[in-house]
Amino acid sequence: MSDKDRRQAALDRAMTEKYCHSMGAVLYEEGRFDEAVRFFEQALSLDEKPYTRCHLGLSFMAKNDFDRALEEITRAIRLCPGEAEYYYQRSAVWGRSGKHARRDADMEEAVRLDPNYRRVGRIRAGAERLLKAAHSGEAQAGSCIVPCPAYCCHFSHETVVHGVCIGPWKLRAIRLFLRESGLDEAEFLDRLLFSREERHVRMIPPHFVVKEEGQEVVFFPKRRNKVLGKRLVRGLPRAREYRPLSWVTAGARPCVFLGRGRCSVHDLGDEPALPACKDFFCLTGLVFLSLRSLGLVSEPEIRAKSMDELNRIAADILCAFSDGLYADEGDAVLRARIYTILRQG
Repeated sequence: MSDKDRRQAALDRAMTEKYCHSMGAVLYEEGRFDEAVRFFEQALSLDEKPYTRCHLGLSFMAKNDFDRALEEITRAIRLCPGEAEYYYQRSAVWGRSGKHARRDADMEEAVRLDPNYRRVGRIRAGAERLLKAAHSGEAQAGSCIVPCPAYCCHFSHETVVHGVCIGPWKLRAIRLFLRESGLDEAEFLDRLLFSREERHVRMIPPHFVVKEEGQEVVFFPKRRNKVLGKRLVRGLPRAREYRPLSWVTAGARPCVFLGRGRCSVHDLGDEPALPACKDFFCLTGLVFLSLRSLGLVSEPEIRAKSMDELNRIAADILCAFSDGLYADEGDAVLRARIYTILRQG
């Protein structure tokens, strides 16, 4: 097998792993736990991912199989001992099992790793209310305005493995930009030979497929050699509902289009952002996009703060939304509380 064939086989395997995990996640959300277990186990047979182990454990917990749930989430913790979410989830299993001392110990460890787990229920409730209030579908139409290193673009594998690929409309604009700038396209774009197998059809929208020289391919940005490193990973924002950005690791590499904390692909073509990029916005980014759409914060105010400050402010604001939800505060009172949090920073 040639090096090219080996790379293709490895990417195909990674795509299949993602497809299986994604299908399991959808089935889990639909309450079809037996089917979810089968897909998670398929994903794990291809690659041992801690977030898949945890998701499998949650499926077993939903089936009231607490022994298997504990086993799988414990394996997730062994793979990634620094992730607070796994201790938090295992504490729930201990609680369901009646092992309250172990439940409390895991909850303490989750809070030690991330103090926000002391109020994670309020954060998640606030996120749901905020996104509804700000009409999140409209807020997501623009590029992220939070001045972070575009964590949504840092993946352990190539971008296409996690769903970010370039359709014909964006590809044409990128090629024109590279040509006019005198840049070599091969240094910026990579391509995946497209198979008609069902798993690929389900993962890659048909309009992202380009036919060149009789071969159907999907284009995606190349990676830089630089890695995130442990320091940046520690300051990572969270995904929606205050969950970990599972695919981001200390060894993940950024997209070649990332510069000065912004993705330049957003500025090319006739759309403000790639659809898949919008799906990967971090929770902090979504909070501030929503606040901007509500007229509560401006872009210069956001850019003046560090990522750590923004993460903390976002959590405080989500708690304020949650408290307002339960206290049934009027919009004027809630806006005043949010304004105070933003100004105190």
